[in-house]
Amino acid sequence: MDIGSVVLLGNEMALRRRVDVIANNIANLNTTGFKREQTMFATAIRAMDNATDPSHRPVFQVLDHGVAPDMRDGPFQQTGNPLDIAIVGQGYFGVVSADGMLGHTRAGAIRISDDYFLETIGGRLADADGRPIQVPPEATARVAILPDGTVMAGTEQVGRVGVWTGSVRTIDPRGNTVMTIGDAVALPPNSVRLAVGGLEGSNVSAVVESTALIEAQRAYQSSQRMSDGIGDLQRRMIERLGRSQF
Repeated sequence: MDIGSVVLLGNEMALRRRVDVIANNIANLNTTGFKREQTMFATAIRAMDNATDPSHRPVFQVLDHGVAPDMRDGPFQQTGNPLDIAIVGQGYFGVVSADGMLGHTRAGAIRISDDYFLETIGGRLADADGRPIQVPPEATARVAILPDGTVMAGTEQVGRVGVWTGSVRTIDPRGNTVMTIGDAVALPPNSVRLAVGGLEGSNVSAVVESTALIEAQRAYQSSQRMSDGIGDLQRRMIERLGRSQF
């Protein structure tokens, strides 16, 4: 395969990845706490020894550095449910899955489980030590979460919601808006700020993503046409070379 075809193939693979990411963003337009994902591409220049020869000039290649979340806050959507909470600013709730693994999420739709743990769709809500928060059976109707993360059952404090932070480069999505963060650390209690009585909506803009999807699809189609043109040119050259030998 010639250099031109290699470069175009790499470009098409990157554009396919971008289309997939944009489509996933659009699919999660109404997902609580979802963070828009963005592709991270870079251009690498491979220097050649003899730049005067057209076949040895520098080659531009696309490098795929993965996907990173856009951590801007989504809109706060008032629900009136005192157990619905949203993080103000950076950070993630800790959730403990059925297998005991600690994950992280921005989705703060909290409910009380049958065994009296606070839980989200991704698992049991955790405190700053990664332990699930449980409330007294007799006080389930009087549970409240305060803006500083304190969990009250009537007049008794029964826990404090943990909020965690970490590098976006160590995030590994697990599904249901839950992810693991390789270098996650719990914020000190005085740094925790919650909005109570509502949920954080997705920070995806339908207009922005739809426009980006159209642009990526057009770029992919253009790259494919160039690839087809190179293929046609190579076939004609081979045909002419074959005729010249007879």
